[in-house]
Amino acid sequence: MLEATSRGDWAGYLEVAAHADLFFADQRTRADARPGTVRFTPQWNPHLRAEYLALFTEGFLPPPDPDLVFQSMTLEWYASVWDDKEAPWIAINPGTPCEAFLPAGTPQARALWRQRADGRSRNGTP
Repeated sequence: MLEATSRGDWAGYLEVAAHADLFFADQRTRADARPGTVRFTPQWNPHLRAEYLALFTEGFLPPPDPDLVFQSMTLEWYASVWDDKEAPWIAINPGTPCEAFLPAGTPQARALWRQRADGRSRNGTP
């Protein structure tokens, strides 16, 4: 991801992200009270002037916090459960040298996530 970020290779970045475990934070008390469910807690980005969901790859997880748990899902999973009520952006590894903010607010953006997860490019070829 860092190499793709430094080259400005966003297609390559998305390809790597599509095959990585992507973790999101949840409040431990909520997760313990409702096992098997997820709740996204978006954050505000003043530069985007929009909300985003912070996702982290394993190497960039924040330090342990007794009040938080991190659940791991794939980009394909996020694409399948996301809807127009969710934040319009995701941020992968925010605040790190390999952060990327990806649009999430349209079915077309999420379809691209699925294509990358399937190993296909925009035109459907490997």
